[in-house]
Amino acid sequence: MTEITIRLIQDALAEEVDHAPQGILPVPENEIRLLESFWPYLEPHYRQFLGLFGGGVVRHENIYGLRLAPAMREADDVSALTTLFREDRWPGAEEMLIFTVDAFGIT
Repeated sequence: MTEITIRLIQDALAEEVDHAPQGILPVPENEIRLLESFWPYLEPHYRQFLGLFGGGVVRHENIYGLRLAPAMREADDVSALTTLFREDRWPGAEEMLIFTVDAFGIT
C-alpha cells in the first residue's frame, strides 16, 4: 500500500470509535503466519493491512482481519467468516479467503 492509502485508512478508522477494533490494533507477525498456515497465500496488501490495522470498518466496508471492531458482527475474525461462507456452500468460497461481505454476500 502507498503511504497515501495507509493514511486514508488510518483516517477512516479514526472517524468512528465503533469502527476500529479498540483503537487500531496491529497484528504481530506470528499471528499473521498462523493465518498463513491455514491460508498459504495472503494478498500482500491485505497482509500489510493486517499488520498495520488488524481489521476494521473502512468507509462503511467491514474488512475482517484478526481484530474486530464492535460494529462488525458477522463473525469473530477472517477465518470464522470464511468458514461461514464455506459451510453455506457459497460458490467459490472453498478457494477463497473471505475478508469482507456486502448486501449480496461475498465481495
